[in-house]
Amino acid sequence: EFTASAHKDFLDWMLENVYNKSMSNVVAIIADNAEVNKALSKQCGKPFVGCASHRFNLAVVKLMDPYKEILNKLNGLMGKLKTLKLSGELRKHSHLHPVQRNVTRWSSTASMVHRYFELKPHLVHFDNHSELIDYMPTARESSDLMELEKVLQQLASVTKALQRESLDLADLIQNPSLVRSNLYPYQTNRARA
Repeated sequence: EFTASAHKDFLDWMLENVYNKSMSNVVAIIADNAEVNKALSKQCGKPFVGCASHRFNLAVVKLMDPYKEILNKLNGLMGKLKTLKLSGELRKHSHLHPVQRNVTRWSSTASMVHRYFELKPHLVHFDNHSELIDYMPTARESSDLMELEKVLQQLASVTKALQRESLDLADLIQNPSLVRSNLYPYQTNRARA
């Protein structure tokens, strides 16, 4: 059973039997933003601190939404380039391997887009491969991907900054502009349209 009540019972048991503590020793419930965790926080009477990484991932996924079709097309290209025949052909021109994305990790999409631009000069050798025609980004799509890549690189630098050992939650609470000032400029042209 994965209800908030079941989680609370387990948490109470763990605190008492494993840590010799009680709910009075708990300052806050820190977890991902699943509804069950929010309900657990209410049942425990403790503030809920949602996972910033999860919220950040959701925001980046929303930012990439206008690029969904191009990203699906690019993911298809990377998949085709991984096939035995085409990967062998690619190895003749580059030591780089195609990278496909994991839709639950925005950073994998950033890696895929970055790899596309690394492989792009070598893709001219595939002009006669009819199985790739529908997957090759157009000039306009490549331009859009270039814009998106710049934004994703900037967002990656923000996530690295947030992972610094010297930064803690108190810093962000006292000075939320540490994050906000770095994120707002990264709206893309497609997202504005």
